Amino acid sequence: MKLMDSATGKVIASMVADLNTSVEDAIMLNNLEECIIDPSTMEKGWRDEDGDEHWTEDLVLVDD
Repeated sequence: MKLMDSATGKVIASMVADLNTSVEDAIMLNNLEECIIDPSTMEKGWRDEDGDEHWTEDLVLVDD
């Protein structure tokens, strides 16, 4: 499976996972860093190892 940002199409991580794996599990397994994306609203998201920021609602798991 791949953890992907549906808004940008960026594949954040590839992993071996089963159908019961949640997006939240994938975020934790891939050590994404929680960050504040929008300081005016304090909305949180995730930063990948490249430093790119991703909204939680844009993260999806897709089959290879």
